This record gives sequence, C-alpha cells and structure tokens, in this order.
Amino acid sequence: MAGLVDRQDPDTLFLTCADSRLVPNVITSSGPGDLFTVRNVGNLVPTEPHTDPSVEAALEFAVEHLGVSSIVVCGHSSCGAMTGLLADDEPVGAVGAWLRNARGSLAAFRSGHPAARSAADAGFGEIDQLAIVNVAVQMQTLQRHPLVGRAIADGRVLVAGMFFDIPTARVMDVTATGVTVAV
Repeated sequence: MAGLVDRQDPDTLFLTCADSRLVPNVITSSGPGDLFTVRNVGNLVPTEPHTDPSVEAALEFAVEHLGVSSIVVCGHSSCGAMTGLLADDEPVGAVGAWLRNARGSLAAFRSGHPAARSAADAGFGEIDQLAIVNVAVQMQTLQRHPLVGRAIADGRVLVAGMFFDIPTARVMDVTATGVTVAV
C-alpha cells in the first residue's frame, strides 16, 4: 500500500454491476490499485454521452488522467437488473429510468443476438443469456463512445467483456458474438 499513498496507477477500468455478490478484486485476482472500478445497476453505459455524469466522469478520468489500457465490462449470473428488464419492458421509478439504458440489450436479445445463442448453447438460462448479451452490447456502446472510440483508434485502450457465473465461480470471456466457457 505504501506505493499507493500518493497516486493510483490502475491499468483497467472495471465496469461491473452493483450486486453485492460481485467482488471485483476477488474474481479478477487483482490487488489494491489494479482496478479503477465503476459499479452500477446492470453494468450499464448510457448510450448518449453526457447523460450520466457519473459514468461519463469515470470514463474520462480513467482514460484521460489515469491512462488505463483496458476497459472491462463484467456482467454476472442471476442479475436482478436483467431479471427486472426481462419481466417488464417499462420498470418504474429511479431503477426504471436507469434501466432504459439497457433497452438496446433487451432488443438485441429478443432479436436473436449471437451472444444469446452462444450462451444458450453453453447451457445458460434466459436471464443469464440476456446478461451476456448486455455485456456484448455495453462493449459496443463503449466502442462508439467518442472518448473511448478515439482511445481505441489511437491504440491506447482495449475494450473487453467478461461474465461471472456465481454458482460455479467461473469467469468467462464475452465477445460481440458469444461467451467462451472454460472446459
């Protein structure tokens, strides 16, 4: 910790769900100072830049000031946000307003997104399939984000996705087309 007293130097912005069952440093085997972590309900990135100052500020700070080399979106099994989204297209209240940022994920899931098919083939149920699609869609949203897009084009940042399966404690890679389950 002595090296972290005056500054931080993480190499990854880790965007994950606020679910209390996820402990980012445990599931990534990382230590103090390794991850700049952003947590919100459903691990979402608003599709319109500047509509959520918290996520926007974290992206700007991580990319421009900390110089992270990767941004990882991490979803998980049995996600309450995905459960609510799947159960009701128009949830109400503050949660409902926030989950509007996941409409694209739900639409992609319902239209047969390849990540959903991959997750189904791997034996995941409907909610987990949606959670995996959500990771893929959030990765795409990040890639289209002006600040992140420039950093990707400059070769400064890589965007990746992962899925944490709570019952098995397995971490899986998520791409635009699917999930890779370790054998």
